[in-house]
Amino acid sequence: MKPPEIKEVLKKHRKWLANEKGGEKADLTGANLTGADLRVANLPSASKWLKDNFSTVKSGYIVYKTFGAFNAPPDSWEIKRGCVITDIPNYDRTEPCSWGINFATLDWIKAQPENNDKEI
Repeated sequence: MKPPEIKEVLKKHRKWLANEKGGEKADLTGANLTGADLRVANLPSASKWLKDNFSTVKSGYIVYKTFGAFNAPPDSWEIKRGCVITDIPNYDRTEPCSWGINFATLDWIKAQPENNDKEI
């Protein structure tokens, strides 16, 4: 997705937030947002999004993840229902391409075609 396309997505997103005709919820999947200024996009903060979309327990948030679609999980992770997965992400915010644990809502995981034949 190139900058003009991103601008159009954000323009439609603002309309969607205002319940205006032609509005559409932003989907920036696959977009390279390096250097993008999203302050005007009216996107929710990460902490608010987590609070609004996930339950919590004493040890943190309950999130969902699929494995093997792009990269194999580290050998140190125990992959089974109910496990707690921990990782140390790259804390260097100046690094243009960092890493961490990617996760999603249960509804999103279930909606992905590659998960149709998997027990979730």
